[in-house]
Amino acid sequence: MKGTSLVLLYILVFCSYIHITGCKTADDNEKVVTPNVAATLQQLYWHTQIVNDVASNEVSVLVQFYENDASKKTVPLPEGVTILLDGQPFQADSSKQGGIFYEITRSLADFTGAHELLMKADASTYSEIFNFPDLPVSTPSVDDAIVSHRNKFVIDIASLSKMDNVRVVITDTAFPGKGFELQVSPATTPITLQPSEIADIKNGPLVIEINGESGKPLTSKYPGKGKIDITAIIRYETILVD
Repeated sequence: MKGTSLVLLYILVFCSYIHITGCKTADDNEKVVTPNVAATLQQLYWHTQIVNDVASNEVSVLVQFYENDASKKTVPLPEGVTILLDGQPFQADSSKQGGIFYEITRSLADFTGAHELLMKADASTYSEIFNFPDLPVSTPSVDDAIVSHRNKFVIDIASLSKMDNVRVVITDTAFPGKGFELQVSPATTPITLQPSEIADIKNGPLVIEINGESGKPLTSKYPGKGKIDITAIIRYETILVD
């Protein structure tokens, strides 16, 4: 009995020593302290670019995060943070030139109107709403090009009237280098060009490209800074005649 008591005493003393010195189990060693996600996001600049491709009739929604608003270095989202477009999660990707990015491509025909970018970070969510204008889905070729008269050259930009800036580029396909570019007010629709403005352009096929651009800062309570830039492009061919 005496021997048994001594063994029990040694075990008790040893366990007390383990407790006092704070020895950790294997499970304790595997625990990782989760960093403060909000503090991490506060440093990240959230930039979203939305632009349509006139050739494919698709819209690209490209999201990138930078170390800060002055940095050009892209970084991935912290672990556990996800971002979605209308409920569809983005997947991370990267390229040599573009860095780390998150991209979703949608059909232009189904993209008119309001959309939601949603970030989920721990128990917090940050929602950003943007609107994409109603653009023509097809790009008419020279075979079914619109005829434009020199004395009444009209360009309709009504679909881009809510953009911040509108830029019109006219290219003479028969004479490379001929053409011109003009910045117009989105509220000025339609645009009527005077004969004197197109005097250097010969009759024949022209390519009209209209670029509408808008940008706005983030409106949610996202901890950091950010911006949403939208570029909407309309391109078609017209035949200039007298």
